[in-house]
Amino acid sequence: MRVLLLIVALLALMTAAAARPTAPELGVIAGFFPPATGSLQATTAAAERAGPSERPAAIRALARALLARGSPLAEARLETFLLSPEGAGQPDLADDLLAIKVMARRELFWRTEPTDSFQSATRPDPRRQAVADYNEGVAQTYRGAFAVAETLQTRALATLSAELPADDARLNAMRIGLARTLLGKGDTDGADRLAKAILTVETRAGRAAGRLSADALTLAGAAALRRGDVAEADALLRRAIAIGEADSARRLGSTAKPDLARDAPLLADAEGRRALLLAQVLLRRGDQQGALAAARSGGRLAPDAPDAKHVLMLAELATGTISASADRAEWAIDVRAGEFGIDLPEVIGGRTTLARYRAATDIPAAWSQSRQGVAGARKRLGAGKDGGDPAGAARLYRAAFRQHVAVAWRATQTAPFAWPPEQRRFTAYFDSGDAALTPAAERLVEHVAMLVARTGGSVALRATYYGPPIPGTQQSGNTLIGQAVRARLEALGVDPARVTLDYGTARNAEALRAPRRMRRVDIEILPPR
Repeated sequence: MRVLLLIVALLALMTAAAARPTAPELGVIAGFFPPATGSLQATTAAAERAGPSERPAAIRALARALLARGSPLAEARLETFLLSPEGAGQPDLADDLLAIKVMARRELFWRTEPTDSFQSATRPDPRRQAVADYNEGVAQTYRGAFAVAETLQTRALATLSAELPADDARLNAMRIGLARTLLGKGDTDGADRLAKAILTVETRAGRAAGRLSADALTLAGAAALRRGDVAEADALLRRAIAIGEADSARRLGSTAKPDLARDAPLLADAEGRRALLLAQVLLRRGDQQGALAAARSGGRLAPDAPDAKHVLMLAELATGTISASADRAEWAIDVRAGEFGIDLPEVIGGRTTLARYRAATDIPAAWSQSRQGVAGARKRLGAGKDGGDPAGAARLYRAAFRQHVAVAWRATQTAPFAWPPEQRRFTAYFDSGDAALTPAAERLVEHVAMLVARTGGSVALRATYYGPPIPGTQQSGNTLIGQAVRARLEALGVDPARVTLDYGTARNAEALRAPRRMRRVDIEILPPR
């Protein structure tokens, strides 16, 4: 009888253990850096020595070790392995790669058919599908589809909460993502409550000095700023920055303050976004010089952050030092508009701010910015995209329309001038390892073809590709992406004789800092001769 009871007890324990998904089963959850454990050199050596059967697990361990240290090489090592014959057919590793790309904000445009990357038929396990749902929710948040993101992330969190211990760090990583979504949707109180609940769990679990605590404090600070409590926002963000910097130094094994922008771009991005948020708080508190220093630090650490140039513009306007970077800010706004649309809130706000600056000395340039800002505001209003925060939208659009009127009035007080031509410089971005036009690039090329038909002239293309080889061909990535844009222009009716194609080069340092910029075709419409 005792033997029978022992067998039953052992079976029960085995069943309970099987119900707990292990880290490899769950894959990487976007936005969550695993703990930095073990020697990176030893992990690298193990991956290089591993035989065929052990190699996938060894590559995954190496990618996670790199990810924990904020290195973009995690993505490169996984991508290279998956393109090799021995890496084919490894869905777990493919899931990790996609999650890392989502986290680095370089893989946000997927097909929406049932064959979407996240809805693979190779994912029968509901736990793995929950992770896929969460990662898709993160992407939807970056794209501004907050209601869709909330549904996906809430469902994923419910599934995994039944499988994982209550204090599991991965659950809090998912709560962080959901809190960001709620904040974007306009549910400030909900985001604040969730952020503080995360802090409570992290403190009880002994992780109060970890990255998830820093992220939760950042979200609580953002919620406080939105409520207008700048003093609380200031205190919370300074705590978040201190914890984040200490955690980064710990992950890199450094006793001194590391150069994150150089050594750990993924860690640097998170710290840069905290600094940019602090800059906005300091502007509200009247500390213009402190805001300028924070904005410059944030822009250096997170150059791809959507609000980096805009926050810097605000700080420079406040301190009277904007002239040095106005052209760079205008270029950054144009790039953002080309990628995500003219109706993105930070694009509208950026154009409004830049128009206010330009109106003092350059009415045509100010008019161009205000006209494009108002066009974006009208498009966003017509689509009803701001139901979650109508008050914030009203403030943003009111500023845009007022600036438009102010520029028009200023023009009547000055000598007549020629209104500026349509925008003539654009950039089409491509996904890594793929020469097909993304939906955003497709829309951009169609717009260029329309402008050429309306204004005449010729088109100069300059293709730059730095990344893994594009499968199925021996041609270079530069050639393939350049030809893809040229072929699409010709299909849209542009005379082939009026299209020239040149090629650029990419340096390793640039590729590590902003990989998406290294897979692009710059397009310029030249005036007719």
